[in-house]
Amino acid sequence: AVDRRGVRLGRGRGFYDRSLAGRNPHARLIALLRDAEFVDELPAEPHDVPMTHALTPNRGLIALPHRE
Repeated sequence: AVDRRGVRLGRGRGFYDRSLAGRNPHARLIALLRDAEFVDELPAEPHDVPMTHALTPNRGLIALPHRE
């Protein structure tokens, strides 16, 4: 799941977030989701790297707000 701020529901320990450390800072981070997995709010931790976009079958590509 991903929320409207770009926060992802992960499996913990920040593995995915650490793998994004070397990315181009201008790269799009797109979460591929079912429509029901795009939710209003998820819990976030300081190490979480937010997604820049969500892509769902019925809503298409959704730009998410930038979070510092």
